Parts: sequence; structure tokens; C-alpha cells
Amino acid sequence: MNLLTDIGLEYDGIEDERLLHQINVLLRQQSTDADPDAQANANANADPPLADNDLDNFQPYLQPSASVGDRRVPTSNALDNTYVRVIHTNGVHHLAMVACRCRGSANVPLDLLGGGLMPASFDHIKTLFSTAVLNHFRLCNLELKASAYQFYQLICHMTQPLAPASVANLYHELCRMSCLWTWMKKLKWAGYGHNNKDTTNSDAGELANFCLACP
Repeated sequence: MNLLTDIGLEYDGIEDERLLHQINVLLRQQSTDADPDAQANANANADPPLADNDLDNFQPYLQPSASVGDRRVPTSNALDNTYVRVIHTNGVHHLAMVACRCRGSANVPLDLLGGGLMPASFDHIKTLFSTAVLNHFRLCNLELKASAYQFYQLICHMTQPLAPASVANLYHELCRMSCLWTWMKKLKWAGYGHNNKDTTNSDAGELANFCLACP
């Protein structure tokens, strides 16, 4: 406490890093006053300032060219794996996707669907909707009468509460994927996974749920 008292400064409200820095400076001054050769040894053993070219040419995954307003959207990670957008119930995320193409590129959408992700495109996969968010939107539309626009605005606010307009506009993708997901749910409820019927040529009313109360 005597060492801190000799400084003559008020430490209330000073950041911890600044306080520790001042203490280190005082300790170095005391050590150099006791030993004149300590200053020369300290300068010789001091680490050089870290420069950008001392990082072994490590490229950051946040590329300046991918900036959206004041926020930079990641395009790939440090291993050069391409980032894809994943829309989930808690917002829009950017994750690196490494797809296994051992069985061919045509099986990648099926593998993603098996993992609970619906690709918005089957050729160039850049956007994925989780099955959880599609089920959540279906129930919100059924019970809360929420439109696709209102639901996606909620997703934008959860992603960027202070700047929801900076989130990519995926309203049309949500409408298309919700229709596709609802159609797949009806095929499942109608038992199309256990018969050899053509899923693209269903008869009128064949996908409707049977109801005993209906005439």
C-alpha cells in the first residue's frame, strides 16, 4: 500500500489494465535504481512490437470486401471453408460448411436434410433453414396468424437488435422454403414415405388430413 500511496493518484474509477501498467512501471523504476545494469538488460530482453507481417501470413476470415454497412459479414474461416447462412429460431448465423461429396454432389442436400437443415438452393448452397425455424413459423402462422414478413422481421431483430435492417433480406426465401416444408409435412402425414406413389402427382384432396367430423 505504501507503493500505491507514493504515486499520488486517485485510483477510483481507473481501469484495471491502466492500474497494473502503472504498478509495473514503478516496479521497473525501483529495480533500475537499485541496479544500473538492469535497464540495459530489460531493453535487451524486451519483446519487439508485434507487426502485421509477423503473423506468418495468416489471413483473417473477415474480408473487408464483404462489409455490409458498418458490419463485416464473414465469407470463410481461417481454413478457407466457405461460410453459409443458417437461419434458426434465434437469428441468422454464419457457419463454415464442409460437405462430404464422396457419394456425389447430388446427395449433399439429402445429407443436410438428414441433419435438420433445408437448403434454399440445391445447386449452389449458400443459405440453409433449420427445420426447427420452419416448424416454428408454421405454428406461428397457424396459431398466431403471423405472416412471413412479420416472422422474418422478428428473426432480424433477434439477429441485430440495434440494426435489424442490416440483416440480409431473406423474406422471399422464407416464403418459398415454408411452402416446400409444409408440402413435405403433408406428404409425410399422408404416408408417402411408405408407398411408391409419385410425390409430384398427387390427386386432389389426397394430402388432406382425414377428419371424422367432416361430412
